[in-house]
Amino acid sequence: VGNHVSWTDIPLLGMLAPLSFLSKAEVRTWPVAGWLALKAGTLFIRRGAGDSQLIRRQMTQHLRNDLDLMIFPEGTTTDGHSLRTFHGRLMSSAIDAGVAVQPIAIRYERGGDLDPIAPFVGDDDLLSHLLRLFAQPRGQVLIQVLTPIASTGKERAALAFEAQEAVRLALFGEVEEVRRAA
Repeated sequence: VGNHVSWTDIPLLGMLAPLSFLSKAEVRTWPVAGWLALKAGTLFIRRGAGDSQLIRRQMTQHLRNDLDLMIFPEGTTTDGHSLRTFHGRLMSSAIDAGVAVQPIAIRYERGGDLDPIAPFVGDDDLLSHLLRLFAQPRGQVLIQVLTPIASTGKERAALAFEAQEAVRLALFGEVEEVRRAA
């Protein structure tokens, strides 16, 4: 599980390890990206469609088959300046399968600061985003693979919070807390 900044998170993480991803169902219909996602073993979830138990069973079976599954429990991308709440219901399959949760922190930088170009947020479209990325000098991405968290005996909300805190500390240390207090 990890924070989600851009569509580029997916191929970058995929270069590190053979992973499947959990994605919103709409991605399946996207030209090229949808086909690639399907071929890569992506599990698709229809938000608000009432099939959460079905996707939970599919995710659990996936994990029981010793297949790694990457989820972005924030449910959306951010600009990298903050971390949204990790949704606990997505952790249920790890608990059901008895597997540890591996937090991953993703940070894009350009010139030593947070990259303002890499985030894919709001109403951005893929083509415009690609053109902006290719028009600039190369940035950096820092991917931190953090200590796994055992899921055995944990409630899903507690597991989600623990993973979120691990990612938050890796990305911001205590800085985010100071910013919030100010």
